[in-house]
Amino acid sequence: VLSLRLGEVRIWDMRTRSMISHLKEHSGRVVALAVLDGDQHVVSASRDRSVITWDLIRERRVSSHQQRIGGINAAVVCQAADMIQVVSVGQDRSLTFWDLREPQPLQVVPGAHGQECTCAALSSEGVLATGSKDQRIKLWDFETGRLLAEEHGHCKSVLSLAFSADGRTLVSGGEDAVVMVWRVDARK
Repeated sequence: VLSLRLGEVRIWDMRTRSMISHLKEHSGRVVALAVLDGDQHVVSASRDRSVITWDLIRERRVSSHQQRIGGINAAVVCQAADMIQVVSVGQDRSLTFWDLREPQPLQVVPGAHGQECTCAALSSEGVLATGSKDQRIKLWDFETGRLLAEEHGHCKSVLSLAFSADGRTLVSGGEDAVVMVWRVDARK
Protein backbone atom coordinates (compact mmCIF):
# COMPACT_ATOMS: atom_id res chain seq x y z
CA VAL A 1 0.00 0.00 0.00
CA LEU A 2 1.38 3.40 -0.90
CA SER A 3 0.11 6.91 -1.29
CA LEU A 4 0.97 9.70 -3.66
CA ARG A 5 0.78 13.48 -3.38
CA LEU A 6 -2.40 13.51 -5.44
CA GLY A 7 -4.50 11.96 -2.65
CA GLU A 8 -4.41 8.48 -4.14
CA VAL A 9 -4.02 5.19 -2.31
CA ARG A 10 -2.55 2.44 -4.47
CA ILE A 11 -2.46 -1.25 -3.62
CA TRP A 12 0.30 -3.39 -5.12
CA ASP A 13 0.79 -7.15 -5.36
CA MET A 14 4.37 -7.65 -4.22
CA ARG A 15 4.72 -11.02 -5.97
CA THR A 16 3.76 -9.77 -9.41
CA ARG A 17 4.88 -6.18 -8.78
CA SER A 18 1.69 -4.89 -10.33
CA MET A 19 -0.87 -2.41 -9.09
CA ILE A 20 -4.09 -4.22 -8.20
CA SER A 21 -6.20 -1.35 -6.88
CA HIS A 22 -6.36 2.42 -7.12
CA LEU A 23 -8.46 4.24 -4.52
CA LYS A 24 -9.04 7.96 -5.03
CA GLU A 25 -11.21 9.98 -2.72
CA HIS A 26 -8.85 12.28 -0.86
CA SER A 27 -8.42 15.76 -2.31
CA GLY A 28 -5.13 16.39 -0.49
CA ARG A 29 -1.86 14.61 0.19
CA VAL A 30 -2.20 11.34 2.14
CA VAL A 31 -0.06 11.64 5.29
CA ALA A 32 -0.74 8.30 7.03
CA LEU A 33 -1.59 4.73 6.03
CA ALA A 34 -2.23 1.65 8.15
CA VAL A 35 -3.09 -1.85 6.98
CA LEU A 36 -5.42 -3.46 9.52
CA ASP A 37 -5.20 -7.02 10.81
CA GLY A 38 -6.34 -9.49 8.19
CA ASP A 39 -5.00 -7.32 5.35
CA GLN A 40 -8.54 -6.57 4.14
CA HIS A 41 -8.82 -2.93 5.24
CA VAL A 42 -6.63 0.17 5.09
CA VAL A 43 -7.01 3.43 6.99
CA SER A 44 -5.74 6.59 5.29
CA ALA A 45 -5.50 10.13 6.65
CA SER A 46 -5.06 13.22 4.50
CA ARG A 47 -4.23 16.92 4.53
CA ASP A 48 -7.83 17.38 3.29
CA ARG A 49 -8.96 16.76 6.94
CA SER A 50 -10.35 13.26 6.28
CA VAL A 51 -9.72 9.80 7.72
CA ILE A 52 -11.03 7.05 5.42
CA THR A 53 -11.32 3.32 6.00
CA TRP A 54 -11.12 1.28 2.79
CA ASP A 55 -12.31 -2.26 2.05
CA LEU A 56 -9.54 -3.71 -0.14
CA ILE A 57 -11.60 -6.68 -1.35
CA ARG A 58 -14.52 -4.58 -2.59
CA GLU A 59 -12.27 -1.61 -3.44
CA ARG A 60 -14.54 0.93 -1.79
CA ARG A 61 -14.81 3.28 1.15
CA VAL A 62 -16.25 1.77 4.33
CA SER A 63 -16.27 4.91 6.45
CA SER A 64 -15.11 8.50 6.37
CA HIS A 65 -14.43 10.89 9.25
CA GLN A 66 -13.85 14.61 8.88
CA GLN A 67 -11.67 16.67 11.20
CA ARG A 68 -13.40 19.99 11.79
CA ILE A 69 -10.55 22.49 11.46
CA GLY A 70 -7.22 22.38 9.65
CA GLY A 71 -5.47 19.67 7.69
CA ILE A 72 -4.16 16.46 9.20
CA ASN A 73 -0.36 16.14 9.33
CA ALA A 74 -0.10 12.69 10.92
CA ALA A 75 -2.22 9.90 12.36
CA VAL A 76 -1.67 6.70 14.30
CA VAL A 77 -3.91 3.64 14.42
CA CYS A 78 -4.49 1.27 17.32
CA GLN A 79 -6.44 -1.90 16.67
CA ALA A 80 -7.96 -3.79 19.60
CA ALA A 81 -10.16 -6.88 19.48
CA ASP A 82 -13.42 -4.96 19.09
CA MET A 83 -12.35 -1.43 18.16
CA ILE A 84 -10.14 0.49 15.77
CA GLN A 85 -9.02 3.86 17.11
CA VAL A 86 -7.19 6.62 15.28
CA VAL A 87 -5.59 9.75 16.67
CA SER A 88 -5.04 12.53 14.15
CA VAL A 89 -2.89 15.62 14.68
CA GLY A 90 -2.46 18.65 12.50
CA GLN A 91 -2.75 22.31 11.80
CA ASP A 92 -5.31 23.01 14.53
CA ARG A 93 -2.77 22.00 17.25
CA SER A 94 -5.21 19.49 18.75
CA LEU A 95 -5.35 15.72 19.18
CA THR A 96 -8.51 14.15 17.77
CA PHE A 97 -9.39 10.64 18.98
CA TRP A 98 -11.66 8.57 16.70
CA ASP A 99 -13.43 5.24 17.08
CA LEU A 100 -13.91 4.30 13.43
CA ARG A 101 -17.34 2.82 14.24
CA GLU A 102 -18.62 6.21 15.44
CA PRO A 103 -19.33 9.28 13.26
CA GLN A 104 -18.06 11.86 15.78
CA PRO A 105 -14.71 12.03 17.59
CA LEU A 106 -14.46 10.27 20.94
CA GLN A 107 -12.39 13.12 22.31
CA VAL A 108 -10.61 16.27 21.17
CA VAL A 109 -7.70 17.69 23.16
CA PRO A 110 -7.59 21.33 22.00
CA GLY A 111 -4.33 23.25 22.09
CA ALA A 112 -2.27 20.12 22.69
CA HIS A 113 0.73 22.03 21.35
CA GLY A 114 1.58 25.71 21.07
CA GLN A 115 1.94 25.46 17.30
CA GLU A 116 0.95 23.09 14.49
CA CYS A 117 1.37 19.37 15.29
CA THR A 118 3.68 17.73 12.77
CA CYS A 119 4.08 14.05 13.72
CA ALA A 120 2.88 11.24 15.97
CA ALA A 121 3.91 7.74 17.04
CA LEU A 122 2.32 5.08 19.23
CA SER A 123 4.26 2.73 21.50
CA SER A 124 3.46 -0.91 22.20
CA GLU A 125 2.66 0.23 25.76
CA GLY A 126 -0.10 2.62 24.66
CA VAL A 127 1.90 5.83 24.92
CA LEU A 128 1.20 8.37 22.18
CA ALA A 129 4.05 10.74 21.27
CA THR A 130 3.37 13.96 19.36
CA GLY A 131 5.78 16.49 17.92
CA SER A 132 5.22 20.04 16.81
CA LYS A 133 6.55 23.19 15.23
CA ASP A 134 6.80 24.43 18.84
CA GLN A 135 9.93 22.21 19.13
CA ARG A 136 8.30 20.08 21.84
CA ILE A 137 7.57 16.38 22.17
CA LYS A 138 4.63 15.40 24.34
CA LEU A 139 3.70 11.97 25.65
CA TRP A 140 0.04 11.09 26.17
CA ASP A 141 -1.94 8.15 27.51
CA PHE A 142 -3.59 6.80 24.35
CA GLU A 143 -6.64 5.52 26.26
CA THR A 144 -7.47 8.70 28.19
CA GLY A 145 -5.76 11.53 26.30
CA ARG A 146 -4.03 12.58 29.52
CA LEU A 147 -0.66 14.34 29.20
CA LEU A 148 2.10 12.19 30.75
CA ALA A 149 5.28 14.12 29.98
CA GLU A 150 6.72 16.95 27.90
CA GLU A 151 10.24 17.26 26.47
CA HIS A 152 12.09 20.04 24.70
CA GLY A 153 15.36 19.43 22.90
CA HIS A 154 15.10 20.47 19.27
CA CYS A 155 15.73 24.08 18.27
CA LYS A 156 13.42 23.82 15.25
CA SER A 157 10.27 21.85 14.38
CA VAL A 158 10.03 18.18 15.36
CA LEU A 159 9.43 16.33 12.08
CA SER A 160 9.40 12.62 12.92
CA LEU A 161 8.98 10.25 15.85
CA ALA A 162 9.44 6.48 16.25
CA PHE A 163 9.30 4.16 19.26
CA SER A 164 11.47 1.09 19.77
CA ALA A 165 9.65 -2.26 19.74
CA ASP A 166 9.59 -2.41 23.55
CA GLY A 167 8.29 1.17 23.85
CA ARG A 168 11.13 2.28 26.13
CA THR A 169 13.02 4.39 23.61
CA LEU A 170 11.71 7.22 21.44
CA VAL A 171 13.71 8.65 18.53
CA SER A 172 12.93 12.12 17.20
CA GLY A 173 14.13 13.90 14.09
CA GLY A 174 13.96 17.64 13.70
CA GLU A 175 14.15 20.38 11.12
CA ASP A 176 17.38 21.30 12.93
CA ALA A 177 18.98 18.21 11.29
CA VAL A 178 19.35 16.55 14.70
CA VAL A 179 18.25 13.04 15.67
CA MET A 180 17.60 12.62 19.39
CA VAL A 181 17.17 9.44 21.42
CA TRP A 182 14.92 9.64 24.47
CA ARG A 183 14.44 7.18 27.33
CA VAL A 184 10.70 6.83 27.89
CA ASP A 185 9.52 6.40 31.46
CA ALA A 186 5.93 7.48 31.03
CA ARG A 187 3.95 5.87 33.81
CA LYS A 188 0.30 5.72 32.93
